[in-house]
Amino acid sequence: MRPENATKISVINGDIEFRDVFFSYAESKETLKGVSFSIKQGETVGIVGSTGAGKSTILSLLMGAYDPDFGSVLIDGRDLSSINAKSFRERVGFIHQKPEMIDGTILDNLMFGVTDGRAEILTDKDYLEALRKVGLGGEEYPLDRNIGESGAKLSGGESQRVAIARVILRDPDILVVDEATSAVDTVMESYIHEQIRKISKGATKIIIAHRLSAVVDADKIIVLDKGQIVGIGSHQELLESCSQYEKMAKIFFAGA
Repeated sequence: MRPENATKISVINGDIEFRDVFFSYAESKETLKGVSFSIKQGETVGIVGSTGAGKSTILSLLMGAYDPDFGSVLIDGRDLSSINAKSFRERVGFIHQKPEMIDGTILDNLMFGVTDGRAEILTDKDYLEALRKVGLGGEEYPLDRNIGESGAKLSGGESQRVAIARVILRDPDILVVDEATSAVDTVMESYIHEQIRKISKGATKIIIAHRLSAVVDADKIIVLDKGQIVGIGSHQELLESCSQYEKMAKIFFAGA
């Protein structure tokens, strides 16, 4: 629970730490068991593991949807529970596997999720420039184009590009990429990650990945297995030191 006097913030440096975090859902078995790691401002970090390993739980704790049973989640050295949840989430950008689209125009969807303070200073030129950066420029993508209910008039790839443009406009301090490329082909996957590298260059980036190709260039990769960390390091380091990661890599790249 957040205290009534939780501190509102307007900017985040982007240092993140999980300190000996234990967590379980209701009466289920522990989902996270003593998880500890740190991420420095501006780092790109991948989180990998099989289904049920704890990847989504880490994301839920990071976003304050739950508090740890034991241990702490720290942002810039401050316990997340002491930070006003709304002000924190306004400094975080998301790119999901299935980005949320609303029934309306391209402009409506670009504005969706952009904080009030940012929306007040953005102009049509800014929105069009964001579209151009993700390859949706030109007459085919006017701001007043209606994209239908849940973006039905856009392809999956176009929806992802609108979502990336939305993040560009949001200008977050922390960027979370949650399985964003698991349902697209390799060409679109490469494009999406090229754009992710370009946007919010100073932001701390966390990539929760199903495909190892999404994280091989990360500064470091956290490997989860049954709620515990079994390896932390670069792609090459983990190939040499973490048997779980080595197995994942052999299976993935053999089928790539």
